[in-house]
Amino acid sequence: MNSTIVTAFFDTGRGEVPSVIRGRQVPGYQRRTFDEYFYYFNFLASMKNDMIIFTEPRFADAINQIRASHGNTENTRVLVYDNGLDDYRDWE
Repeated sequence: MNSTIVTAFFDTGRGEVPSVIRGRQVPGYQRRTFDEYFYYFNFLASMKNDMIIFTEPRFADAINQIRASHGNTENTRVLVYDNGLDDYRDWE
């Protein structure tokens, strides 16, 4: 039986997290660039499972290319949301 993986790829601002928030040191692993997200997504994308991925327009092509590089074009559905997510940058 093949399970469908449902995931999402949106900019939540983690690449812009300052090193100190409200006087507390933020661990380095809390900050992630898009390159890091795509690096880790590459492992997930290699799975042969059907996959549904919610994302914003600027990431759709990269997601499709990564899935295609693993031969997963036919079992991938990318759902694009033009508005992305609300602004999650609450540290300002």
